[in-house]
Amino acid sequence: MKKVLFIVLVIVFSLNISQKAQAQVFDKGTTLLDAGVGIPYYVHVGIPPVYGNFEMGVHKYFGIGVTGGFYSWGYDDYWYGTHYYDYERNLMGAGFGAFHFSELLKQLDLDMGDILNSLDFYYKMGFGMKLKMYNTLEWNPATKEYEEIAHTGISPIFMSDFGARFYFSDNLAVFMEVGYDFYSWTKFGITFKLK
Repeated sequence: MKKVLFIVLVIVFSLNISQKAQAQVFDKGTTLLDAGVGIPYYVHVGIPPVYGNFEMGVHKYFGIGVTGGFYSWGYDDYWYGTHYYDYERNLMGAGFGAFHFSELLKQLDLDMGDILNSLDFYYKMGFGMKLKMYNTLEWNPATKEYEEIAHTGISPIFMSDFGARFYFSDNLAVFMEVGYDFYSWTKFGITFKLK
């Protein structure tokens, strides 16, 4: 996790960061692409939560988008009764709506200097589906052997996050989100402003 954060920071700072964002950070027609990593709920992690988001501005305060993610967790040699569990793999997809309120904060005339020109504060909420896949070894009394059985389940999910983006240039930002999205309470990453 530390290596991923270090690589992201090196990429961000190696780009031309001297050009500060001067345009409005979010508006109607804005198109954003995020890539991020989450801090998982569970300790026994195979692959930490990884995310991708696409968002489009439909109003100067509102955006709609889609998100997807993958996460793997479990235990090595985890037995429960007569069942053996391997790593659980989860795929998630959701649609969301986002309310961007940085422009409203500017109107409050807070004495924060030019920092609000580079910050995008937002709240997003969405609904989607989660696909969970895992295998178990289960004892079959008829054959007196363990049999590997694949399990798959689909369930609805809800997501609710507060976030902030800091723009280093007009098209590049880092973000952090805190909230609930089934995989993690906190996630961070990089944002590319495509339009």
